[in-house]
Amino acid sequence: MKHSPSYLLGLIFSQSLSAASIQINWSIDLGRELYNQFATPLSAGSAIDGDGTLLQLGFYTGATTADPFVGSWVLLATSSVGDTGVNQAGRFSVSTTLVEGTFTAPAAGTPLAIRYYDGLTAATSAHFNAASDTTGAWNWVAPALVAPVLDLKITKLNTVFQSGVVGAFQTEIGTGVPEPASGAFLLAGGIALTFRRRRLATDSCISNGR
Repeated sequence: MKHSPSYLLGLIFSQSLSAASIQINWSIDLGRELYNQFATPLSAGSAIDGDGTLLQLGFYTGATTADPFVGSWVLLATSSVGDTGVNQAGRFSVSTTLVEGTFTAPAAGTPLAIRYYDGLTAATSAHFNAASDTTGAWNWVAPALVAPVLDLKITKLNTVFQSGVVGAFQTEIGTGVPEPASGAFLLAGGIALTFRRRRLATDSCISNGR
């Protein structure tokens, strides 16, 4: 039996509505910015989306709540600083929806992380850093028909950085440095250190880089 294109599109749409998913809101706290290794706020690019410095949402394969930067990096989604017309250096606020079966899911309880780079792509960046959380607030939960919501916010008090206290909020790690076998980080709260949302064009599928 042949079906019209409109029938097939309707079938695909109805199936997507019944798929389990998860919504992840990732952002930086008010009054905070991300910087490069020279303490310059990461570029937001122009008013055109996608030309700011690279942001990645993902997880490390061996991550635990106590040590979230162990293992190899697995990418879930990408964005960039300054998108959605805000164009504010060093700041971001992104909303991503991941649909079950379209991405590599971490194990339950794995802490997620946010990587930020000093270039437009990972290949053209010289430095990066990663932020996560050791309170359990960033830990992965399974997608569901009623999508659970995870809020990942980089803050002064609860955020830990892959570089440790030195270089918190900055891109301090060379991109040629091997993935860590064990984490080395400290809370940023021990040192002195609008709001916008965007839905990625690839939110419903795993991003493979920029």
